[in-house]
Amino acid sequence: MKNTKRITAIILSALMTVSAFSALSVSAATVDSNAPVALADFQSQNDIKWNIDLNGTLHISGSGIINEDESGYDEEGIPWYEDRNRIKKVIVGEGITGVGNYAFWDCCNLESIEIPESVTYIGVFCFLLDTKLYSINVDSNNKYYSSVDGILLNKDKTEIVKYPNKMQSTYDIPNTVTDILPYAFRDDTNLQYISLPQNITTVGYGAFMDCPNLVKVTLPTELTTIDSDAFGYLFRMGGNIHVNDFKIYGYNNTAAEKYALDNGFEFIALDDEAVTGDSNQDGIVNVNDVTYLQMHIAGKKTTDGSAFIDETNKLLFDCIDMNKDGKLTVADVTELQIYISTKG
Repeated sequence: MKNTKRITAIILSALMTVSAFSALSVSAATVDSNAPVALADFQSQNDIKWNIDLNGTLHISGSGIINEDESGYDEEGIPWYEDRNRIKKVIVGEGITGVGNYAFWDCCNLESIEIPESVTYIGVFCFLLDTKLYSINVDSNNKYYSSVDGILLNKDKTEIVKYPNKMQSTYDIPNTVTDILPYAFRDDTNLQYISLPQNITTVGYGAFMDCPNLVKVTLPTELTTIDSDAFGYLFRMGGNIHVNDFKIYGYNNTAAEKYALDNGFEFIALDDEAVTGDSNQDGIVNVNDVTYLQMHIAGKKTTDGSAFIDETNKLLFDCIDMNKDGKLTVADVTELQIYISTKG
């Protein structure tokens, strides 16, 4: 009888110890905010492995090209397609050599992506409809691509591959850039005005498509190739439509004028006498241009931190350098005031 009681006591003591340990473990897991985030089981497609953690980060590892045949844009071609709305961040692992078209398309909550050294190819369609994407970061050792402030470029920074939705009304394109690739700015909902620098020679198909608030672009004389639907269009299944009140500012007998005429857009010639002194480039010369020039000379900046006037744009500069002394000063403000008064 004593032996039976002793055995029972031992068993109860053991159960209480296990229960206490379990409770302690659960409590610790609950309060430890630094505990690693649980991962779902890795899934595979060919040599690609992937999973999405509880924070919405898509981890991709393995080797080869994501969506290599580039023909599928649903669950057949994109393994995480059904879970795309959960994805907030993408980390592409070393060993992946390419990101095929549609790989991350329609990931409506995707905000950032990290590209490793091993990637040699990124399809132009892989970021379609990713309206919350604001940052693309490339490993500095990558030999084919680079990134500046979250913007994807080729290695030598002569091509803009993808400009994510940077939440700014304009963007000063680096002077190293000569080509804007197809769909590079597509789906940006914040851009309102773009002035391409003189070194830009090519704008690819649909480069600024589905930018509903981009209503004004200034195009340089050196721009010789503008592919179809590059500016001023919104995609529609039945046929693309114009952005309301879209205007192209450029120079007579250039690709800019031809594109405007061919597509039925309003064209405002910057080399006409009427735009002399048009410092804010709205096509009208009035007292607002005086104020705009004064603010530029005073060193004021636009909301995104850029200068009011792009002095590297020679033709624009010459229209505002009223006394033709090669610099913008208060003397030009005075000359502009006189010019406006004489124009009546």
